[in-house]
Amino acid sequence: EECGGKVIAQQTSLPNIGIGSLKFRDSVELSGSDKERELYVSANPFYPKLTNECATNFISVDIFCCASGYCDLASIGEMSRKTGGQIYLYSNFNTQRHAETFENDMKTNLLRKTVFRSVMAIRASKGLEVVDYFGNFFLTENQEIQLPIVTSDTALAVSIRHYEKLNQGSNEESLPPQIATAKNKNASIQIAMLYLTMRGEVFIRVHTLSMPIVRRIADVFRCVDMDTVLNVSLKQCAQELVSPVSTTMTVAGARKSLVSACVEILFVYRRYCASNNAQRQLVLPEALKLLPLFTLGLLKNPLLADGVSSDERAFHISYALHMPCYQSLTYIHPYLYPMHRLSNKECVVSDTGRVLLPRAITLKYEGLKFQGLYVMDTGRKIYVVIGPELPSEVFNQCFIQTKNSKHGLKIDLREDFSEDVEDLGYRLSLILDELRYDRPYYLNIEILLLPNTKDHDSILTMDQHEFLKHLIEDASRIQTRNTNNRNPANMSYVDFLVYIHKNIQKKFIDL
Repeated sequence: EECGGKVIAQQTSLPNIGIGSLKFRDSVELSGSDKERELYVSANPFYPKLTNECATNFISVDIFCCASGYCDLASIGEMSRKTGGQIYLYSNFNTQRHAETFENDMKTNLLRKTVFRSVMAIRASKGLEVVDYFGNFFLTENQEIQLPIVTSDTALAVSIRHYEKLNQGSNEESLPPQIATAKNKNASIQIAMLYLTMRGEVFIRVHTLSMPIVRRIADVFRCVDMDTVLNVSLKQCAQELVSPVSTTMTVAGARKSLVSACVEILFVYRRYCASNNAQRQLVLPEALKLLPLFTLGLLKNPLLADGVSSDERAFHISYALHMPCYQSLTYIHPYLYPMHRLSNKECVVSDTGRVLLPRAITLKYEGLKFQGLYVMDTGRKIYVVIGPELPSEVFNQCFIQTKNSKHGLKIDLREDFSEDVEDLGYRLSLILDELRYDRPYYLNIEILLLPNTKDHDSILTMDQHEFLKHLIEDASRIQTRNTNNRNPANMSYVDFLVYIHKNIQKKFIDL
């Protein structure tokens, strides 16, 4: 309590005796009901009390969940959410499968740049005010953000409201002319953070962002940053599911709010920015032309999808609130790289020491070739997908097959390749290392065969099912209960565009 610090906790089962004991409550019956929110908040007042004590004394809690079954991560994970910590979930933990991932996650957690006892305040120019905060932190009564720990992967978001004419009523008579002119053309946001380094040194870091004031809404759309929109959307959805004052009671309600926001944004653009002769077309702003695709990706993400266990959803809630901005796009819209048709410049080390990635392809099953080899980056895992008709010489460059008495034939990555750009195994190792570089979580590699969805007699593995879920431009293959064909989360990308267009036209009719 005197100096603060950091706790790393490892959980292997549901704590069912003693102080803080919990009961099994992962009920499918609550999914979609008004009581669904209860699954994502603490079931025992011991944990909120302990969380407040940790946060006020600047003690961070990181949780490594290595359970093979339900462990009520929603109750225990609150300690991480409110203290700037991070949750690591290894579903159905198996030592052979997760040992490497656990080791590297722990190594990253201990060795990355970290500061302690942080207090942050945000202020803005006259006419702007901060109305909401999103992230893993503790908010004091004075609207100061307390972060027991800040790492190189920590990211927060704020919502700022424009409530009056910017700089209205400001006294400019005492300012030099050049400063007064600049003040009328720009609005500023300033963030100040006081923190303690591992050497015991105290620093104050200040970031000031000055942005031009525009008078046309078309200029606002032109300057939108897509990565920021996605990151804030993720954090808003996650916070709605755990906030006690949120009006969204269910995951289905959060999905509905997300679709409504997408429709509203595109409706405003078409009404005030598009030409009159485009009234019957789906008009998308250049900076947001992929907004419907990313919205669909978020609807199908485990954060908001149906059929997700409460432990897994609790992890994704915490992850979304903690997620750095650069990670948002991959998390919502995985990248799928074809490895069987590389150019001479792709997947080779450049003069800068980095590896140029291949051009990603659309996330549709019909675009995948049985003769191909693919790498998919989901932000949490890497899939290496082997086409069943992949030429044997290509297969032997990249993989080795070993016999296992328990699992039959097992496919592993070849490690004895030659460092030659003509060796596809070498180039495959380069892209895997590049994708794993500088990530908040270590990306485990799953090797699987491309499933044949047209063969109804074939039995798919769990990894193949998960891979197919990431092909977000396809319609959902498994219809869960409480869903129907008109549910936007089950649609293909083409059908979702039509759905969005119809809702925009309906808003015009209702004017």
